[in-house]
Amino acid sequence: RHDRRVIFIATGTLIIVGSVLSACVQEFGMGPKCLLAQLVVCRGVLGFGIGGEYPLSATICAEGTAARRRGTLMAVVFSHQGLGYLLSALVMVALVFGGASPEFTWRFALAFGAIVPIISLHFRMQMHESEA
Repeated sequence: RHDRRVIFIATGTLIIVGSVLSACVQEFGMGPKCLLAQLVVCRGVLGFGIGGEYPLSATICAEGTAARRRGTLMAVVFSHQGLGYLLSALVMVALVFGGASPEFTWRFALAFGAIVPIISLHFRMQMHESEA
């Protein structure tokens, strides 16, 4: 049996690793197909992390909240996904209009997804396992 806390840490770590490695892909003199192959693998790692993160965050949120506030908190948690999409788009627009190079912009865009999981990793490690 795996604790939800351990799996929550693992999914966050997969997101961090997938995002950072996506930003670090290289052609190694073999052309864009090599770059694409690396991106497919790295984004696959990221996808496994996100695939575990969404249902697990909903479960942890629901279990750790009083019944009368559960719906509100669940709505807040999932509405922040939209805010994250908006923030990432605004950051990319700022980079483009700020004169950042195209290569830096796409690499930063891919690495940007690791920021929140990096910040939350400490809190995930301090979590207590739920009773359920």
